[in-house]
Amino acid sequence: MGITKIFGKLLIMKEKVFNHIAVFLKGLLNRWTILALLFALYSVVLNWIQPGILHFSYKIFVLSVLLSIAFWNAIGGIIGILPKFIAWILTAFIVFLLPALFTVGTKSFFEFKTFLDSNLLVFSDFDPHYFTTVIKVHFNNKVNLSLHLLVSSIFFFLLVFKEKYRKNNFIAVIIFMTTWGVAQNQFGKKGIENFTTMDSRYVFSYKKYKNERGQILEDRKILGSSYYRLGANAGENNEYNIVLIVHESMSLEPISIFGYKNNFMPFLQNWYNKEKENFVLFHDAMAISGCTDMSMPTMLTGTEPEADYYKFMRMPFMWDYAKENGYTTGFITPQQFGWFSFYEFYKNKNLDFVYSAEDTELEYANDLGIDDVAQSINARKVMKDKLTGKRFFMVWGSNALHYPYQGNSDYVKIPSQITDHYGRSLYIVDKAMNNMYDVLKELGQEENTIYIFTADHGQYTSERLSRLGSFYLEALQIPMFIKFPKKWIADHPEEFKTIKANTDKRVTNLDLMPTFLDLLGSTQSNEVIASEMHGTSLFKPIDNHRTIVCLSTNEFRIWSNEGLGIYQDSMSYIIDNVFKEQLYNLNKDRKQFDNLIGKTSNTVFLEYVNELIKGNKELTRIYDTYVK
Repeated sequence: MGITKIFGKLLIMKEKVFNHIAVFLKGLLNRWTILALLFALYSVVLNWIQPGILHFSYKIFVLSVLLSIAFWNAIGGIIGILPKFIAWILTAFIVFLLPALFTVGTKSFFEFKTFLDSNLLVFSDFDPHYFTTVIKVHFNNKVNLSLHLLVSSIFFFLLVFKEKYRKNNFIAVIIFMTTWGVAQNQFGKKGIENFTTMDSRYVFSYKKYKNERGQILEDRKILGSSYYRLGANAGENNEYNIVLIVHESMSLEPISIFGYKNNFMPFLQNWYNKEKENFVLFHDAMAISGCTDMSMPTMLTGTEPEADYYKFMRMPFMWDYAKENGYTTGFITPQQFGWFSFYEFYKNKNLDFVYSAEDTELEYANDLGIDDVAQSINARKVMKDKLTGKRFFMVWGSNALHYPYQGNSDYVKIPSQITDHYGRSLYIVDKAMNNMYDVLKELGQEENTIYIFTADHGQYTSERLSRLGSFYLEALQIPMFIKFPKKWIADHPEEFKTIKANTDKRVTNLDLMPTFLDLLGSTQSNEVIASEMHGTSLFKPIDNHRTIVCLSTNEFRIWSNEGLGIYQDSMSYIIDNVFKEQLYNLNKDRKQFDNLIGKTSNTVFLEYVNELIKGNKELTRIYDTYVK
């Protein structure tokens, strides 16, 4: 009889437990769970449209959805136990914030192929102006603002309209908060390494950022310690001005002087048509990185991307050599000059003047840059004040081609037939360049100036991966060309003949520094420093068998989008954090789609690559992380 009673009580207890579970599960079918599932569905759709850089695991993704449900139900439970007025204010704040989380996550995903990571948080921490500027530019766009209001309305209906604030939810809050806290700690590493829902990504990224903030900020400040530059020596030549024009995010395609049919850059095309014999175009030019904060330091110092921090801090800038040759030196750009400590990194006693976005009162028009044409107009006075009657070296930058592209300008009328958004940005860049040329013409210097044109990296043809973590030619192939004065060509026939012979050779931005030294006649006087450069002067025969290494991270640049590219002759070896190890034959597969890893018995190139990787700390780290 006693056993029967005990068994009966157990059945009653079991029934009560199941009833509680049923009530609990029924309670989960609420607007907070719907919100979590909305984040999950939106995340999956974005990853389906354009796969991200993180590995997709169904198990990890489902766990992140459950974590999201626990988090939002914890928030809902907290709101449920607050006084009604305070609960309404908190809910209204969430309604206002949620569209921003969606839009920021979406922008981040399409640009960086991940919703968020700790490095983006550190970037915003290190340069808050970047964050506020991006938000301001984003919401100045009517489409973005309309989307924000639409999403806000949806959330208002879900979370505020007829909301019933339940009482006595302490137990539910404790359950959800405990579940969420334990889950995000136990699930932390997998949540960082794998694809998760957008809202879960914010949680994991913030946790990693908080734990590693100090070290990451120190790494970010490395570029601001430019104290140990080697001394540059004067050369023999200072007759010609030199202008280095570095275009932001300019791909080889669709630049018309390279044969692409369009009217995106009429000034450049007309200039080329009039003085074609003075231009030298390089048809196979590469950037060594898809990241500005990697490509610019390497270009301006001649330091290879796989070098250690100390070499980047020792190698002189172009303006250091120019100053020793008696040049006035300057840097004009529509971009914000202070991001990533670039101002501290670049600015030294040999850079006479800088004129950037911070030196104007203009509104930011595209990412971290003001209107390119507006800056070219503003720079007119600066150039006349600083360059009149002087021999000069100047770096001229652009910004309109940076994603999401400056498609309109108050300072130039773009022809209506140019509908391609990137093409409209090219038209703006072209007009700014035209204005710069006109100023030099007014100064009487256009026929006494050598113009070197290049880009920090490509953008237009970068499709498979974000160019920040891409090592395909689609992201790295750039336009590079030099326009010489007629007198220089007449006085240097052998040099001109040699550089013309290199037009179909594979060249890189690393070749510009040794070329610059030759233009100054400073190579011999800086022989020891020049011997440390991995580039080759374009006035010397280029060997297509030489090795070119491309990186997006190193000792001073830490980012989630990383990997490496090694190019030699017809072969390219690539590692990235999406497709991992890859091998391509460029003669047969220029677009780099047929991965030969595991398909070829020709191991000579791979053996060479393995030895090269073993000999460098940064390359070894990347290989061990994604391949080994």
